[in-house]
Amino acid sequence: MAIHINTMHSSEVEVRYLYVNKDCGSVAGVWPYANKQRKWICRTAMIFIAITSLITQIAKVIIDLSVDSLIEQCPFLVIALGIIIKETNYIIHEEELKSVFGFLFKDWMMDRPKDEFDIMDKYAKRGLFFSRLYVANGCFCYIIFTLVAVTPRILDIVSPRNESRGVGFIYPAYYALDEEEHYYIILAHMLSVITVTFFVYISCDSIYMTIIQHACGLLNVTGYRFLSAVQDTDKNGNMKVADEEYQKVCFSVKAHQHAMEYIGMIERMHDSYLFLVVTLIILSFSITLVKATTMEPSVEFYKYCGFLVVQLVHLLFLSIQGYFIIMAHDNVYNNIYNGLWYLSTAKTQALYALALRRNLTPPLLTAGGIMTLDLESFSEILKASVSYCTVLKSS
Repeated sequence: MAIHINTMHSSEVEVRYLYVNKDCGSVAGVWPYANKQRKWICRTAMIFIAITSLITQIAKVIIDLSVDSLIEQCPFLVIALGIIIKETNYIIHEEELKSVFGFLFKDWMMDRPKDEFDIMDKYAKRGLFFSRLYVANGCFCYIIFTLVAVTPRILDIVSPRNESRGVGFIYPAYYALDEEEHYYIILAHMLSVITVTFFVYISCDSIYMTIIQHACGLLNVTGYRFLSAVQDTDKNGNMKVADEEYQKVCFSVKAHQHAMEYIGMIERMHDSYLFLVVTLIILSFSITLVKATTMEPSVEFYKYCGFLVVQLVHLLFLSIQGYFIIMAHDNVYNNIYNGLWYLSTAKTQALYALALRRNLTPPLLTAGGIMTLDLESFSEILKASVSYCTVLKSS
């Protein structure tokens, strides 16, 4: 007999699995349950800082007016645009995001057998793992870019020369100020920009990964229900047992419908957003690769190498979520096929057949309905980026 456990309240779910989403999302203004006034203050601050960054970067391109300047600036322009796109997407879809988390909390509040709870727990922990790994990646990037900016000043203090080593900045920008005289003001603005980048990227992407992993948990719970609905027992024409098995299969079908509805909600929230983000990543990665391959080893070179790694991780984390959905759905199909359906009644077998047929078409996460996000598309994007890099270098 299945052992049932107590329900888990939403506050406990937040503390156990969603603290990265909640903490970073509250700062970025995208956590749907945060105070409304605080959300709009944070959102306004994030978008304002991103826009000021765009203005100073565009000014730099206009002042220099060269292809080299544009190539150097483009990856950083893409980052600033990414802030606005990510923030705007979750502002526009705030109600949908609230519904998605509402589904998630209700799923945890259900009284479940221990086996089902363990499945849900496994995928919730996987979502938390990805979120924490993403934070570590963000911290690495933050430290690298900050060190590049402050290293010349630190060396001037620790090991002074007859002349200054010059000023270092986090990214190229034009402020119409004397860079030596107003160095710390400019640096403070740039630090605010990468701080905003840190919180917006981590909050939006960790929320996406968390809700996708919850969807994987729902699909695996569905597969478990189909697999265990019919038991290898001697029924001897016992209609009560047959009816119980039929009800279990109906329950499994409803669980599958619920999981598919949940995935559909996620897809509708993110299809256009993912198309824009993936397009920007391809552009940024190609140009950063051009820049890195034409540089001699230096502090700037390692900054761009770190930037390449961060972009790869960003793309991988977005793409691999689609792969997880496909694998979870394949698991449902296999569990339906491997179930003891042949020991059940004709009407129960008919339900299994319908469920099997429904699972022939897996749910797909796409970038604007144009590109399916999975590991294959990840490799194709890398190939395309390298090809664009080759074209840019030869032109």
